[in-house]
Amino acid sequence: MSARSDDGWPWTEDGLTTMDEREYEHEKSRKPITATNHLNGSMKKFSIFPRLLLSILLLVCGACASPATQIVSESTATPTSTMQATSPATPTLLMKSTAMFPILPTPSLTAVSFPLPTQTLVFIPSATATEMLLPTATGTPAASPTVTPTFSPVRRTPATLMLHPSSDVFDSVAFLQAFVQILQENGIEVITYQTISEHPEITAVEQGRLVIITIDDISLQAPLDDSVQGMIAILLEADYPAVLGVVTEGQAADDETAQTLRDLSAQGWEIAAHTDTHQNLGELEALSPGDMRAEIRTCGDKLFEAVGVRPITLVLPYGQMVQNAKLIYKEHIIWAVGINGGVTYNSAGLLYYVGREGPDGDADLTFRIMMQRFNP
Repeated sequence: MSARSDDGWPWTEDGLTTMDEREYEHEKSRKPITATNHLNGSMKKFSIFPRLLLSILLLVCGACASPATQIVSESTATPTSTMQATSPATPTLLMKSTAMFPILPTPSLTAVSFPLPTQTLVFIPSATATEMLLPTATGTPAASPTVTPTFSPVRRTPATLMLHPSSDVFDSVAFLQAFVQILQENGIEVITYQTISEHPEITAVEQGRLVIITIDDISLQAPLDDSVQGMIAILLEADYPAVLGVVTEGQAADDETAQTLRDLSAQGWEIAAHTDTHQNLGELEALSPGDMRAEIRTCGDKLFEAVGVRPITLVLPYGQMVQNAKLIYKEHIIWAVGINGGVTYNSAGLLYYVGREGPDGDADLTFRIMMQRFNP
């Protein structure tokens, strides 16, 4: 069955029937085809099913366009001409098809919450404020200045005992034995003149507790007297040093005597000059000051050669002091040891004259006399 389209061309369901395609193209180029005519003719060409499908598509498009039109018309106070053309009355096809195909409600958007990753609270231990005990500036007290005691240059001479080798009327060894016992009982310290030279303050600090023991008339050229050896043994046992006054008359020194003197010197004993020929220096000075100095110088030289010691102490023969002390000092003598006087000495001087006390009766009486004389 054929039909004609609105433009006059025969159609069948299969397409053109009375004219071939060449003629159709020729006629189409001769007769202009409008969009409306072409659409109407096309619609007639299709069967009912394609037309129904096209209607559904138009309805769907109208349904999609209708809400937009309504939104525009409601949101504008003065509708424009365009908006009036798209009013609900215009699309008749849409309005009629609503009953057949109801517009589905717009699906509401359900908020789907996606679980966020759980934030695990990690507790970082806060820095504990540890109290740091900084070393406080301890105020170190300023050191007090050392107060050096000032002593008078005039000092008390230590109590000094003068001994000689034993004689027929006096036993020096027995006397010394008893005297040493008294010193030990009274806590007396025995020193020498050399000790004072090395420690000048000792006579000021230890005043009244010091004693010096001298033994005179020891011959360098002869063997030691038995009594002298006995007194040396007592003092060595008590650990007390002594001052030995040595006479150097003669040419050669006794070997054993020289060796004993060297040994005692090494143990803190003092080897003192007692002149070369044991002359009274006061009388000799009056005769010849040069000979007086020679007595001291010769003795010192011989002691140095035999014993290895240059003496600084001169034990005056008979205890006689010279008038010109400078002559003694020029022979390197510092201590001039006499008998009388000399209970004090001036430590600021160059030469010190000091006295001594000989045995007076027994040892106990001698000790008391000495202490009263030198330590009144």
